[in-house]
Amino acid sequence: VAGTVEILDSSGSLRAVHAVGQVAESSVDEIPVATYDAPLSLGEAEHPHNEWILLVTVSNHHPAEGGLWRVPTLRSVEEAQRQYRWAHFTHHMLFGVLMIIGIYHLILYGLRGDSRIALYFGALVLVVAGRLWSMGIAQELEVGLSQGGYKLLRQVEYASMPLIVMMFSLYLGDILN
Repeated sequence: VAGTVEILDSSGSLRAVHAVGQVAESSVDEIPVATYDAPLSLGEAEHPHNEWILLVTVSNHHPAEGGLWRVPTLRSVEEAQRQYRWAHFTHHMLFGVLMIIGIYHLILYGLRGDSRIALYFGALVLVVAGRLWSMGIAQELEVGLSQGGYKLLRQVEYASMPLIVMMFSLYLGDILN
């Protein structure tokens, strides 16, 4: 998605503007962002009545995943940042564990190549790790901030689902035989 979020207080005063991706006149020039869940700050001063107006402008060039994915929630910046950090910590830990397990099973297959169970399981786990990387971690590394990077992330994401099914089928078939 590409767009902006403008945060106004109840009197109509603009408090903050947050841009996501790069909005353009055409889909060729636009650079969308696959996922965006960073906390947005309302500014330093608090409004006495805690009434806010959120104006969300979202691009419609990418309708398959366009629009808001989650309901916006208003909470303290500290709580939002804590939740954001925890979510990214768990994603990074899961990615690391999946990479270690996948590489470990590929090494096991290399050392004893008589059974392909370790090969299929290692490949399955690495494909799941690749999907996790393409759907979030790569954006933190700013891989998807260009047309080519965004296209690469989408290709990895879309290719991962059939690969997961194929690797799981091969793994299950080898276990049952």
